[in-house]
Amino acid sequence: MKRLSYSLIIIFSLFAFDKLIAQTRQGGGQGFNPAEMIEAEKKAVLDRITTLTEDQKEVIEIIYTDYTESFGKAREKSSGDFQVMRTKIMELRAEKDKSLKEVLTEDQYKEYIALMEEIRQRRIRGN
Repeated sequence: MKRLSYSLIIIFSLFAFDKLIAQTRQGGGQGFNPAEMIEAEKKAVLDRITTLTEDQKEVIEIIYTDYTESFGKAREKSSGDFQVMRTKIMELRAEKDKSLKEVLTEDQYKEYIALMEEIRQRRIRGN
């Protein structure tokens, strides 16, 4: 009887752990805050591209504010459907990149693309 009880406890614990991992991967975990993630990205852009003019900085602030708002709305509308959310976020990211390309010089945009690749690699590695 004790063995059965221990087995059930282990099974339920594994099930709960699996649910927690799945929720975290889908962005529902407590460690995922899109607004903070976007703010950190914006800060990295402003810090990394040292040749920005004040006008460019202001426009970048606006682009990232719009991106944050759009991201939040897309997250609400997705109703937890990861695929819907992923598709919408990819569209929003493409719009953000297009807007930034219009604001940045060719060299600045290359720096931006390199930074986005570094950020993407860090996220993949989990750093």
